[in-house]
Amino acid sequence: MAEYNKEKDYDGDGKPGTKKDKREWKRLDGDKDGPEVLTSQELADLSGVPDEWIQENTEIRDLFNRAIAEGWHKSALGQAKFTEAFLATNTYQKHGADMAAYLVAKDKGGKDFTDLLTDSEQRVLALATELGANLTDEQIKQFGDRALAFGWDDSELRKVLTGQYSFSDGYGTMHTYDTDLLDYDKGYAQNQITSLKNLAHKNGVGFNDGWYNSAVRSMAAGLSTADDYIAEIRRQAGSMFPQWRERIEAGFDAIDLASPYTEIMKRRLGRADVDLNDPLLKKAFNGVDDKGAPTMMGTWDFEKMVKRTDEWAESKDGHDEVMSLVREMGRTMGFTG
Repeated sequence: MAEYNKEKDYDGDGKPGTKKDKREWKRLDGDKDGPEVLTSQELADLSGVPDEWIQENTEIRDLFNRAIAEGWHKSALGQAKFTEAFLATNTYQKHGADMAAYLVAKDKGGKDFTDLLTDSEQRVLALATELGANLTDEQIKQFGDRALAFGWDDSELRKVLTGQYSFSDGYGTMHTYDTDLLDYDKGYAQNQITSLKNLAHKNGVGFNDGWYNSAVRSMAAGLSTADDYIAEIRRQAGSMFPQWRERIEAGFDAIDLASPYTEIMKRRLGRADVDLNDPLLKKAFNGVDDKGAPTMMGTWDFEKMVKRTDEWAESKDGHDEVMSLVREMGRTMGFTG
């Protein structure tokens, strides 16, 4: 068999080196039986189906293995049988229009196909930039190619970039792209995490980093919204402060609702800030009435309780009040100065 020349236009379409040229080369050279052994990569080259699809999808991979084992590549009838079987796969049925357009454009090659890939890669890059996802040049090319081939829209690309994209092949086997590429320390993810953490702090609840990362990943993938996690934070805060549950779930922050008490602590104890989980502050909120309903200590009673603590006695406010009492006692007893 004569050696294949990729510079030669075997099929006469004016474009040498295409898949059609390679198939026509085999036909013209009279090697109707084809090679004795054909690898899946060689069959992929002849069919135009990317080898990555074969490796990822058990349905397509089994079809290729069957075609090789039964020698479908050795005759025009076998090649037609392969084409018919490929078009009947569930994978093709699901992505048919996009896959067909991709395979035809890929087979023709040239600038038109290159431009399609470039546009798809730019769309991937733009969305990655918006989400703060770190992609290598190789990943941009890979996802751009798959987006073009499988017709991924922005919602599906969001799932791919956040490791949330799953698909089922023809056998019902689930595959998930393990591609959580978000950078949680900057951009979109950092902004969302900071916002959620601030809200949680204002309402006296806390979550670990895994919760925040999962929340942002789900939001970036379009599977949920910030409002879903805001509502979860407020539900948690409502359970911690049942006397304010309705107001917190309506949008009030516990830190603001507690301000009459926190201001007493700041003024009397000289604190710059008061955490909602402060044990002293919690004593104001943990009461129950004679019916078992949650109740709160009055601010006057709370202030008296604050003034009975060692912290108050050691504070400037406590020292000043004690000294004022001492001076008043001195004046009462006739001392001056």
